[in-house]
Formats: sequence, structure tokens, C-alpha cells
Amino acid sequence: MASFMGWVFRNGSMLTEEQLNHIVTHPDDVSHQVVAMAKELLAYRAAFARPYAVIEPLGMTYIGDENAAMVWHPKHGEDGDTRLYLKPLIDE
Repeated sequence: MASFMGWVFRNGSMLTEEQLNHIVTHPDDVSHQVVAMAKELLAYRAAFARPYAVIEPLGMTYIGDENAAMVWHPKHGEDGDTRLYLKPLIDE
């Protein structure tokens, strides 16, 4: 696994889900920091896979004025809306 990780960092390639899951499921092959980073990347990818809510462009004006905004379920989102995502919970 060490040679694999070296290749990834040298080539600047993005790790696939499969590669990240391999790191997480084989923690003895790499350092605990690498396992923690793989878990964090998986959590962020899952969190950013779909929005939690959307705000219409006019609603962004209300946020700027520190008032309420028009927040909708993402299924009602349209082009130009601002998508909101929840920060993932990351296991330590």
C-alpha cells in the first residue's frame, strides 16, 4: 500500500471511492493519519453529493440584510439557486 500511496501523491490523482474505502478497511497498511484523511474525504464527498436545502436568489438579499431567507427543499431548486449542504459528522 505504501507504494500505491506514493504513486497517488506523485501523480496528483484524486482518490476514487474504492481506493478510499480500501484505505479505511485496511488500516494496518497505512498510518492512522492517512486513514483519518480517507474517512474525512468519504464523509465530505457524501455530504456534498446532494444539497440539504436551496435558497432563491432573492432570498440571498434577505440574508445580506440579516433577515429571514426563502429556504426550500432541494427538489424545488432551480438554476441560479444557492445550494446549502450540511457539514458532515466525522468519526475520530
